[in-house]
Amino acid sequence: MIRLDGNKRAEKIFSEARNLLKKGNFKKAKKKLEFLLTQKINISKVLLNIGILEFYNLNISESFRNFQNVIGLGNPPGDVYFYLGKIFKLINNETESIENFKKGVAFSQSEVNKLLSFEEIKEKVSPTEREELFKKATNFYVVRTTITNDEDLLTKAIYDRITGNYEEAINKLNILIENYPDFFQGYLELAKTYEHIKKPHLSYKILKQVKKSFGEILVSLDMPRISFRLRKYRESLYYNLKYQLKKIPENYKIYLNIATCFSLINNDNKAINFYKKAIAYNPFEFYPYYNIGAIYQKNGLIEEALEYYKEAYNINSNNVYLNFNIGLIYFEKGNYFEALYYFNKAYENDNKFIDAKTNFESVRIIKTVENNFSPDLEFSLPYKLTIGISVFMIVLSFIYIIKWL
Repeated sequence: MIRLDGNKRAEKIFSEARNLLKKGNFKKAKKKLEFLLTQKINISKVLLNIGILEFYNLNISESFRNFQNVIGLGNPPGDVYFYLGKIFKLINNETESIENFKKGVAFSQSEVNKLLSFEEIKEKVSPTEREELFKKATNFYVVRTTITNDEDLLTKAIYDRITGNYEEAINKLNILIENYPDFFQGYLELAKTYEHIKKPHLSYKILKQVKKSFGEILVSLDMPRISFRLRKYRESLYYNLKYQLKKIPENYKIYLNIATCFSLINNDNKAINFYKKAIAYNPFEFYPYYNIGAIYQKNGLIEEALEYYKEAYNINSNNVYLNFNIGLIYFEKGNYFEALYYFNKAYENDNKFIDAKTNFESVRIIKTVENNFSPDLEFSLPYKLTIGISVFMIVLSFIYIIKWL
């Protein structure tokens, strides 16, 4: 138990607040914590837990303010860095996110938060640093004090997941849920574990259970992604629009993901609108330009498509699908030299991309045939296609990149 300056009544109230928080009863937990603030008893730990419940409620600004106040008081509880890492991740500040997760590994008092901090960054650091961070994240047995049974089970389950022992992780999390059905984090970590082993249908099932038992807000960060992977695009849109867009409007990825969902349900106008908003927040991201171009190309607006493709090309000139689609546009415009260039570039960047090679050879043959006829003779597009089909089949289907960021 965390001790609060020896005040037994305060310790009791704080313990009650913590248990309410673990059960997802944030309103009652906040009321008790705010009372403790008026008593000026260990303010940093109280503010930390207010920040945590605000985070789970997706009140990101309020959560951040509380965490900053915790740090401002000096000698902060180390767990604050884990949650700051989560916030910076939500607003797409990867540099700050990684730095705070590193501090979370080093300074978190919670064994769970040490492990989760490491899990967030293990693929974003060098192998040498990863090994050092892993040792720090798992050294809690050396200095371990008392820990409740539910958090002990959760700690061991997350350790198993991090070390790739998914079957044991799932087994421990199921035991945790069976013995402590009011502890919402057990369900969320089980859903995450199923996602790790590429079983989103099981993640979805668990998240539905969380929604029913604890409230929709607790699945609002995970459900958009999981439902998208299950091709439940309208459900993904629901959570993105109701929660993430309203609560975290600074993250361009949310606009991009919403646009992608609208694309997949054939609502092109709304898709373009949200892709453009993604561009406004991050003009250096490839996919919004590319997908706007693809929508215009799909609808026969090749000049508009080419305009956005050129913007995408300035960001990533080697994307094979982009070069292929630009080649199709120039083929349609009758500019065979440009078409040849882009089909060839697509194939050079991916020699398994047979459609690009096929189109390159077909256009080359068309150009050769034309050069052997009178220069006054013009071929219509259907006739050009007939020539191409007689040797190779021109692949006319453009490629639409669907990517969840």
